[in-house]
Amino acid sequence: TEEFQAILYLLQNSPRSLTAGPDPSAGFPARLREAVWYTASRIGIDAGQTCFAPGQADAIDITCRVFERLLQGHALAPAARNRLEQMALPYLRLVQAEPTLFDPPEHAMHRLLSLLAAVWDANAESTDADRRLCALADAAARSVIDNQNGDTASIEATLATLENGLEPYCEHARDAENGARM
Repeated sequence: TEEFQAILYLLQNSPRSLTAGPDPSAGFPARLREAVWYTASRIGIDAGQTCFAPGQADAIDITCRVFERLLQGHALAPAARNRLEQMALPYLRLVQAEPTLFDPPEHAMHRLLSLLAAVWDANAESTDADRRLCALADAAARSVIDNQNGDTASIEATLATLENGLEPYCEHARDAENGARM
């Protein structure tokens, strides 16, 4: 519905809302749901008098499962964890409009999240190369977070930019691996 899209739009523009609930230490799914209800209350929707429509609840559940798996499955620095959580908001907007977006693993949405998690995973930014890799990932995440269009074309463009930026590092890793085999 239009109200749900308005809530998600407001929430995306106020990512602090993910930690504004009564229990900021709660797991990500609980905090995301709380943030949606908190934002809804700010525009006059009473949580006690309404509930999510089935498609809306499904979109929240799907998004929470995907992002919780990423958050739990990777050793992320606090800043990377925060950016990943913020990315859930535009993804939720997209999934609410098209629930099957997460289904094909080769979809740009999956590939972008996988690349970001791989770059951020256990990356302490202790070398110049690590810092540059994180900067590329951070820019990609910021592009998704700041995008107000809510379309998959912007995700695909961000993925292409990230892949192009990572290519020199991938080439270097392939060269080093091939050199080690000789």
